[in-house]
Amino acid sequence: MPSVIGVRVMPGAITLARIPAEAISTAMARVKPIIPRLTFVLNHMGIAIGIDMTTEEKAEVFRTWSASLRKLAERPNVMCKVGGLGMPNWGFQFEEREDVIGYHELARAWRPYVETAIEAFGVNRCMLESNFPPDGRSGGFVPLWNAYKYILRNCSADEKLGLFARNAARTYRLDVPGI
Repeated sequence: MPSVIGVRVMPGAITLARIPAEAISTAMARVKPIIPRLTFVLNHMGIAIGIDMTTEEKAEVFRTWSASLRKLAERPNVMCKVGGLGMPNWGFQFEEREDVIGYHELARAWRPYVETAIEAFGVNRCMLESNFPPDGRSGGFVPLWNAYKYILRNCSADEKLGLFARNAARTYRLDVPGI
């Protein structure tokens, strides 16, 4: 699978990573007329960089990121991978701590980002991801998945199946029994 400047081409889909969300819309506008049925996958929700910022600066980054994400979600051929929140670039600073970080704390910090992505793209165009091992800098594999399950605890069983499995199987054209 070739990867250039954060673009990974897979059969039937292109995954976008390490590219600011606002730049992706512009690039997609040029590609869509050429390949109208191509599916794009936004990796790690487009990543909002929040390192070494004040609370006010982080709030502004969140507002800009949210607006960019909603604009990108207007394009029906874009899927969103919800995850990557354990990486330091989000600015949660969990990687700087020595104590064990539980799923409740991760869920509290991550909830606004997860909910914003799902509200923007809808439950049928989002898929959860772990991004391990980079996410491991903020917590363990089990607390990470428990945080996502806790955040999404009020979703229906069908919505959870879509977010945790079915949407990925459909997007990447995987034949998964039972989904």
